[in-house]
Amino acid sequence: MAQMFTLRPLTIVLPSKKDQNHPVIDLDLHLPFLCFKSRELLQIIASILTEQRMVLFSSDLSKLTLIAECFMLYIRPLRWQHPLVPVLSQQMLDFVMAPTAFLMGCHISHYEEVAMEADDLILINIDEGTVSCSRGHCVDVPDTPKAATQSFKSRRKGLQLHYDLEVVHQSICGDLNEFRMQRRGWQHRLNLEIQNITLELIVNMFRDVSDYLSYEHRVFNTDEFLKTREPEDQPFYKKVLETHIFHSFLTERLNGKMDTFIRMEGSIRKDDQNRWRRPSKEKDLTKHLSTSVANLDNEKSPRVLRQMSPTKIIPGMCKRTAVVLFICTAQFCNRNGI
Repeated sequence: MAQMFTLRPLTIVLPSKKDQNHPVIDLDLHLPFLCFKSRELLQIIASILTEQRMVLFSSDLSKLTLIAECFMLYIRPLRWQHPLVPVLSQQMLDFVMAPTAFLMGCHISHYEEVAMEADDLILINIDEGTVSCSRGHCVDVPDTPKAATQSFKSRRKGLQLHYDLEVVHQSICGDLNEFRMQRRGWQHRLNLEIQNITLELIVNMFRDVSDYLSYEHRVFNTDEFLKTREPEDQPFYKKVLETHIFHSFLTERLNGKMDTFIRMEGSIRKDDQNRWRRPSKEKDLTKHLSTSVANLDNEKSPRVLRQMSPTKIIPGMCKRTAVVLFICTAQFCNRNGI
């Protein structure tokens, strides 16, 4: 149950904890969707999942922490295992020389300096919504799996990211507190929708991982897993399977962790099973209807004959039946003056 208390003029709302590992979110999760197009969003998520060395830039330092934290929530239940320093001062810029994976941020005025400081950096410009590489050298960041990408892009199109457009048809609220509650409710619903979309992205990437786990020996069959991936998706999985993020994720699966990933994966599996059952049901129905049509030759019920067109002769009927239909047709025409 959500908890609410007031520190005038602010009203603080703490959402209920759905499960032990469900984070309390007090962020506007749609901000990265306003800053980046789908292609760049997926590039950043792929960079995080493959544990690249990334630097965020913006002229507004407050955006750095917000955007970084949003992406950390987008990849849940996977968790970033490396240094996260959203704001670097000028004296700390040497940190980008670190050989390990990291996610850091600094003011846009340091962009050129950082770009020339080290190789193999992923440079993320929040202000312009771009993703590039340092020194012009392209870092080998594979694309996210095709099916998961298409689903994400499709669902992103359905998001209404602008509150003013959402409420333009509503009457103007005169009470400031009521207006704030409406705005908070809209943000809460949007956050839930974005969480659902990003979780679905992660589930679509790793939904059948558990099928390749040996719970007895606590191992993951990498070779068999890769064999079942589409050829164009294999570069992504080959990189991800080597990361600390993925190893931690596997450990949680082996330990039987129940979380939102497991619940959504189960729901998708059930939907898939229902889709596979439908063709067989349709086939049985077709077979049943075919049998019923075949038996019409022997059907003598007047009710069936009345439903037939007065001028239609069904192939395969005996001559006597055809004559009866012709006489009925003639009588019908005479009575109606045709």
